Amino acid sequence: MGYGKLQTVEIYERSIMTLTELKNKRQDRVNQILKDNNVFWAFGEKQLKEGMEEKGIKEISELVSIGAGGLMPKVSVTKFSQDMQDLNIWYKEQEKTLNDKIRLRKVSAEKYNDMLDVLPPIFHPNGVFQVSEAYDHVMLEGVEQARYDTFVKRGKDHYSVGVLTRKQARQFAERGTK
Repeated sequence: MGYGKLQTVEIYERSIMTLTELKNKRQDRVNQILKDNNVFWAFGEKQLKEGMEEKGIKEISELVSIGAGGLMPKVSVTKFSQDMQDLNIWYKEQEKTLNDKIRLRKVSAEKYNDMLDVLPPIFHPNGVFQVSEAYDHVMLEGVEQARYDTFVKRGKDHYSVGVLTRKQARQFAERGTK
C-alpha cells in the first residue's frame, strides 16, 4: 500500500473507544436496565416504603433482593437477568474490537523529532516508533494493556499513527513492507 501525499490514510477501521468511554457506556446501560426493571435500594423501613410506593408494589412478598440493599419486583427477575446477560455479551464484544482503528495523520518533521526525543523510544521495524510513556490503558481480550503515541516516517513525510498498543504497532510495522 502506498502512502503518497495523503493527509489521512485509512489502514483498517471498525470502532474506537477508550476504556473509560467503554466503562461509562456500560454504566449507562446498567442504569437503564435498573430503571427498566424497577430496581430500587432500601437501607431502612422508610426507604423500603418509599421505594414500594414509587414502584407501585403493595406487598413485600412481591420483591426479591439483588444484594447490597437492592430490591426489585419478582416479576422482573427473568427480564433483568436476560438484560444483564445481553449487556455482558455486548461488553465482551466491545473489548474485542476496542482500538481497531489506525489512521495516519501527517505531522511536521519538528513534531516527529520532538516525539522521538521525549524519552527513549520503543522502536519497531520499518521506521515505526512509539513514545515510551504510556498514553492510556485499554481492555483488549480481557487484559488491560498500555497504549503509546506511535509515529512513522515514509520517505520524506512524517506521520502520527495514533495511540496503539505495542502489539498493534508491531503488526502495523510488519505490514509496512507488504
